[in-house]
Amino acid sequence: GVAAATLTTWTPITDTASAFNTTTGTFTAPVTGNYHVSCQIEFAAIAAILGAEFTIQIFVASSLVAPGVETGQVAAANVKRQPKVNLTVAMTAGQALTMRASQNSGSRPNALTFDTNRNRLSIDLIT
Repeated sequence: GVAAATLTTWTPITDTASAFNTTTGTFTAPVTGNYHVSCQIEFAAIAAILGAEFTIQIFVASSLVAPGVETGQVAAANVKRQPKVNLTVAMTAGQALTMRASQNSGSRPNALTFDTNRNRLSIDLIT
């Protein structure tokens, strides 16, 4: 498989607990509870093989807890892919969460579009 890269350089809109480190892309739970995590990213247009996978993954304490995968149903050129993942995650105070991305287009490394309307991350304490 392809190693997933931790996503960094997010721009926080609201971070009331100063829990997100934009340099490392790490959210550190300020309190124990259930956090709803919602993320979507957009890979730039690229030629991809049949069965190519474009993923966004939630990692807590360095363990994969949920992948969002968009699989190429046909071989296609110049198509943007937008994998998404949503999950409520139980975290203890001090635990770290990162979002990681990977792709195996069969073509070449593929960057994100960095379009703020299509690359979004939300982490909300719900209980």
